[in-house]
Amino acid sequence: RLLLVVPDATMEIASSMGSCRVLFPRDIVDTATPIPVAGMSAALACLAWGIIGAAYLSGEFDSRAHKRMLFMMMFICVAVAMPAASIFAVIAKRRESAQPTKLEQRHASFKKRLLASNPTARPSERGPTRAVTVGKLLDLFEGFQDFIQARTAYYLVPNVIVPLTKSGRISYAELAGPSSLDYFISHFWGTSFAHFVETVQKHAECAGSEDWRSLAYWICFISNNQWRVEEEVGNGDWRKSSFYLALQDKGCKATCMVLDPQAEPLRRSWCLFEVLQTYLLLQDPSAPEFEGLIFCTSSGVLDGQRDGCYDVSVALARRLAVLSVAEATASNAADQQMIVDLIEQEGGIERMNSFIKTNMLATLRKMQVSFNGSIVNLCDELDRTIEPPPAQPAVLHQP
Repeated sequence: RLLLVVPDATMEIASSMGSCRVLFPRDIVDTATPIPVAGMSAALACLAWGIIGAAYLSGEFDSRAHKRMLFMMMFICVAVAMPAASIFAVIAKRRESAQPTKLEQRHASFKKRLLASNPTARPSERGPTRAVTVGKLLDLFEGFQDFIQARTAYYLVPNVIVPLTKSGRISYAELAGPSSLDYFISHFWGTSFAHFVETVQKHAECAGSEDWRSLAYWICFISNNQWRVEEEVGNGDWRKSSFYLALQDKGCKATCMVLDPQAEPLRRSWCLFEVLQTYLLLQDPSAPEFEGLIFCTSSGVLDGQRDGCYDVSVALARRLAVLSVAEATASNAADQQMIVDLIEQEGGIERMNSFIKTNMLATLRKMQVSFNGSIVNLCDELDRTIEPPPAQPAVLHQP
């Protein structure tokens, strides 16, 4: 991997995307062979000089003309050695570049597995039918875990998703085998992919289905065609965007927001768009079964029904208490302005802030009830295990 080091050399930074290419002529000098061009040149020249020197010592070059010819041959050897070494380096470089990298080898083997399970991979309609099951999400993570490590979707998409889908120019969901969505995922690309996968798995396990691996989630970088991003965002019309089409589907049970302690998704404009649509769906009488916004973490779902999420809930609540969605940004200025305008039409930034914080407040109150109940249960359990001290024997006093 490419490692970037900060100037004071106190911290290593693992590069998430991009490539490093050595330019000519350094790429010829720094070959992958054990002996670089300069060494090969010297070796060839020394070999030639050795042969000529041996001939000279044998007495075959005793005349002046022969000596001049000898020095001329030595000069030619030096002049030929460098081009010969360079040609050798170019050949070695081409042979090296023709060999697939370890990541490319993994692409080939993993794609072979995908096509074996989904031999008819082909384009499908944008939106709700391009979800992916938890099982297939786990397969993707496990298939490239040693490359991804703690990296994010910013690494995953250009280095894994795009190469895998290059030949068909389709989405990863279409390549792996799409499903109709059960849940919509709202998240920040800068979240660790390992954290993301663990969070989705935790939600699936908590969703009440015995076969949780079959639950399908609409995930933008997997469900969207990365070769046609403009089409996926509606070519400027948000009503035609894949995000909107997926959220509006009657099969969508809820919006699951994958959160970290800094609540980074709420600083992204497209996540805010998803929150807005979630808010509007909750007001829609035609979607009575829609569950709304669910806060999800790698510790579990923040719903007050499961232990172990108290610290996470408190940390998120503290963050949300001072967070304003007005801070949200997008990489595309036109998208950001479009989303801001939509929010203003539906009551403005303050209404969105209120909606998010109200959801968090309801979550905290559930967690408080759960926490208090757990404390009472623990106290009762401890009380039952405490044995009374043994009675002290009576002491008789003689008169």
